[in-house]
Amino acid sequence: MNIRTDYATFDISSGLLRRPIHANTSWDQARLEVCGHKFVDLSEASYGVSVLNDCKYGFTVRNQTIGLSLLKAGEWPWEGTDKQDHEFVYSLLAHDQPLAQSEVFYEAMHLNTPIWAVIVDKE
Repeated sequence: MNIRTDYATFDISSGLLRRPIHANTSWDQARLEVCGHKFVDLSEASYGVSVLNDCKYGFTVRNQTIGLSLLKAGEWPWEGTDKQDHEFVYSLLAHDQPLAQSEVFYEAMHLNTPIWAVIVDKE
């Protein structure tokens, strides 16, 4: 992303988490993957870019590059976990306001709560 910022903002279960996007210290280098629920955002003062997703909970942000962990596969309780079909949805959303005033929260909620149509018989 062509965004000038030192921090990425991650949506987590209890609010927002800001982490540096550089690896200047050993502490920063150890923070490779960060927990995030619905989105990760890189923003300047008046605009930014977010990556929204519906079911993946790990992001890596280094410099201006955003990575989304698509699969965490262990060998237990089933060694074939990573050999199945996996479905997910993600979206790139640019916004022209600071994150707090942007449509990112609204769009992330809608991506994570799709509308389902149900046909019922009248009785």
